[in-house]
Amino acid sequence: MAAVITFFGKIRRGRKENMMEKKIFPKNGEIYEAFAEFDINYRTIHLSSYTGGGRALFPSGERLIIDTCGRNRINVYCDAVNYDILEERIVPKISRNSLTYQGYYFHFAITTLHKHCRKIESR
Repeated sequence: MAAVITFFGKIRRGRKENMMEKKIFPKNGEIYEAFAEFDINYRTIHLSSYTGGGRALFPSGERLIIDTCGRNRINVYCDAVNYDILEERIVPKISRNSLTYQGYYFHFAITTLHKHCRKIESR
């Protein structure tokens, strides 16, 4: 079992080192635009310790603003520029109407960002 963990740890480190060499880590505040519709993970925020979420299609032409990304991360957290419009399309009504519901955000691999989006604005 330890050998398997070590093997996958080396793969992850290798991917991270490769991304660092190519300098493809997005920076907080940068804006990306989807050039094709793609499958995306979203998370919902609630007052209690519960978080929900699911998968949705992120529409082509919509924009994302990077919220959290660091040099040692392989994932990115971001929000939609058209937050309210996409909230209605992506988050189910039952979640939005919950008394504890506080909003939503996206979380996915940096490689997914580069595969489906292009940077349109740096900050």
